[in-house]
Amino acid sequence: MVFDERAVLNIQVVASLMMAAEYFFPKAARQVIDTYLVGYFGDIDDNVSKDWRKFLTYLGGARWKILLSASFLVFLAFFYDPLFYYIERAGGVALLGSLIIFGLGFLKSASIICNVLASATVLFGFGGLLRAVSIFLIRTEKGPFAGAGFVLLLISFSMQYARIDAL
Repeated sequence: MVFDERAVLNIQVVASLMMAAEYFFPKAARQVIDTYLVGYFGDIDDNVSKDWRKFLTYLGGARWKILLSASFLVFLAFFYDPLFYYIERAGGVALLGSLIIFGLGFLKSASIICNVLASATVLFGFGGLLRAVSIFLIRTEKGPFAGAGFVLLLISFSMQYARIDAL
């Protein structure tokens, strides 16, 4: 993706102004802004933690269903050829019934495993990134406002590197 040079420069200017707030804003104004941002980023951290707890509770409650589904998929992966060799030799109704049962079992097991994997990827991938950034911004010594400026500066550097690589 190619980023416009002006967009990168605009983000860098905003980031430097946010980081310079330590020097140009009165202390009372900085405290008001930082108090609001600490509450905001704290809420983000709490929401991510709540989602993680709900997901882990779901995993604990559905562990047998997940284990059974994974076991069925592993069973099919390892014993597919010998299993269907004997079913095919039986022929007729046994073949059709077996194909329907194993097909439906495969679809159900695969949907359960894919659902768990997709949920885990979103929660721990995107949620983990949100939580890391929010904790960083809450605990920054200069305050969340200056920390957000630093994060914007890092984003602008990434945009600039992507722009250079694309040229």
